[in-house]
Amino acid sequence: MIRFQAKALVLLTFCLLGGAGCGSVKPVTVQEREVSFAPFEEYRVGSESLREFVLARTAALVNIDALEVSGNEGESDLFVGGEQKAGGETVLASAAAIDRRGYFVTAAHCVEDREVSLFFWNGEKPAAAPARVVFAGKRPYGGSDFAVLHVPVKLRNVFRWGPVPEPGAEVISAGGYAPDSPSDDPYLQFTLDPVGGTIQQVENHARGGFRSRILSHDSPLKRGNSGGPLVDARGRLLGVNTTGAAAIPWLGGWNHEFPHAIRPDLEWLRALIEEDAERESVSG
Repeated sequence: MIRFQAKALVLLTFCLLGGAGCGSVKPVTVQEREVSFAPFEEYRVGSESLREFVLARTAALVNIDALEVSGNEGESDLFVGGEQKAGGETVLASAAAIDRRGYFVTAAHCVEDREVSLFFWNGEKPAAAPARVVFAGKRPYGGSDFAVLHVPVKLRNVFRWGPVPEPGAEVISAGGYAPDSPSDDPYLQFTLDPVGGTIQQVENHARGGFRSRILSHDSPLKRGNSGGPLVDARGRLLGVNTTGAAAIPWLGGWNHEFPHAIRPDLEWLRALIEEDAERESVSG
């Protein structure tokens, strides 16, 4: 049995109940992350703070079986438990909710050859469900490190897509990450939190029929943030984070000086989801 102890989620729990990838090679401290989001703390999206709004639409992605959520309002801990997958390492990544019919987007490298589940807030309650892979880009990823997942849950909190950002635009990233734990710690702790940054560059990409834009930004991402959302200051989804900044920026011929997010062709994405939803409704 492996359980994810979400101590740091208590802030998110109180925010939602009370009022309302994978990742970086370059080391990033908690302080750096907190400082990056400080300018956005007063931003709001409707009646919610930007923090609440983004985290309510961000999921943690894990590869464990029999996923269950436990915890009561007012308690300091929430637990996500389940059976560890046989013959593989435990994966912790992120995803973003985009369609109320149960669709999420994430990074393809987080789901390759794996059965995964999602842990997310649905309204004011935590939920967990196994995810079906609708689409996943193929290696070598580059600008095609993108995947679409579906869970059999009607979602209350979803992102809407925003326009393509310009260099210099303010952006927010969110996702899960696992802090360092003592070797004898029986639980893998994780937290969902937002970080801030600005767009550095926007590039067009096309390979094998998959068209996308690569959004480079300077948000301080950590391991586990892959697959999480990149949004603008109004909470509109811009893309899916795929890589963090690398200690060696030019790695394998690919520039990792800054984190990257993938923005797919939205017409293609909408057609993919409609086709999948229709096929599922017929087969169901």
